[in-house]
Amino acid sequence: MAFNGHYYAIKNPYLLLPLQLKKVPIYCRITVNSTPKKFATGLYVQANNWDTVKQKAKGRNEEVQFINFKLDCLTKQIKDCERKLIDTLGT
Repeated sequence: MAFNGHYYAIKNPYLLLPLQLKKVPIYCRITVNSTPKKFATGLYVQANNWDTVKQKAKGRNEEVQFINFKLDCLTKQIKDCERKLIDTLGT
C-alpha cells in the first residue's frame, strides 16, 4: 500500500486585499494507492507566512506555533491511521 500526504495553502491572486494581508486555508492531501483525497484542516495562515517547501507556517509568533503544532498533531493522526491500515491489511 502506497501512502503519502502533504499540506498546502491555497493562495488566490484574485482577492481584493493584498495577498500578504489575507489569511488562506490550509489543506491536506493524502494519496493512498494513487488515489488522492483532499480535505480542509480548518486552519488558516497569512499567505506570506506559508513555507511551501517545509509545508509549515513560518515565523515564531504564538499563532504560527499553534498552527504548526496542530499540523504536527494531524500528521501524527494520519501516520497512526496508516499504521492501523497496514496492520489490518497486512501489506
